Amino acid sequence: HRDLHSFPTRRSSDLGKSDHVAWKKRLSRMLVGRGKLNPAEMTDHHRCRFGVWYQSCTDAKYREHPSFTAIHRPHADVHSHGRQAATLFNSGNVAGALAEIEKMDTASNEVLKHLEILDGLTG
Repeated sequence: HRDLHSFPTRRSSDLGKSDHVAWKKRLSRMLVGRGKLNPAEMTDHHRCRFGVWYQSCTDAKYREHPSFTAIHRPHADVHSHGRQAATLFNSGNVAGALAEIEKMDTASNEVLKHLEILDGLTG
């Protein structure tokens, strides 16, 4: 069983990436009527697996790297835009939900970019 407590020695950037893909898939399923999401039940950026690792990381090699700091805002945005998309969709505002998913996707790409950089430090 892989988890982010072993980040980054066990290629948890891959785990972070898979979590982001799963998150986006859940939102896509919601948009096509194949699933429901309750925004109140969606984790925030502090309680997802990556967020737990991020807050507990004490390794200076990562904490002092610019990508470590830079990942915080887009990671929070992924969660806030995802929750907002679910809220808008649940209220019947599909266009608004799609706009939020687009914003979430932009933030997600930033997160993934910084995860790749941090993963490169494990060598």
